[in-house]
Amino acid sequence: MVPLSEALLREIQREGNGAAATGGLEGVFEFLTSAVERWVRELSKSATVAYLETEYFAGEGFERSAVFRDANVILGPLDGAGAINRALLALGVTTKPGQEAFDAVGLDRHRSLDEWLSEA
Repeated sequence: MVPLSEALLREIQREGNGAAATGGLEGVFEFLTSAVERWVRELSKSATVAYLETEYFAGEGFERSAVFRDANVILGPLDGAGAINRALLALGVTTKPGQEAFDAVGLDRHRSLDEWLSEA
């Protein structure tokens, strides 16, 4: 898991000058700029990668995801309840009966980016 901190986002943007990503998803996600998408696609050349976004407050919010392999989108973009679980299952996450993939991988441990960054 790589939390997309402001510092990492700035670094990717700074190094990401170049052509737009093929089949660009910019505008579908809040933080998936062309530079971030190119970075994710590059990472996916050596491993299947899921890009996840979520925002919830007082039970209201959104989930979005896409799964990349060999620089291509193989699932998504997905939007709505279950989008993250579907992406995790596409990565091969296994669950126990009644368990969501989100919980199986421990994403329920923190509720904010700052909490994830403080653990890192």
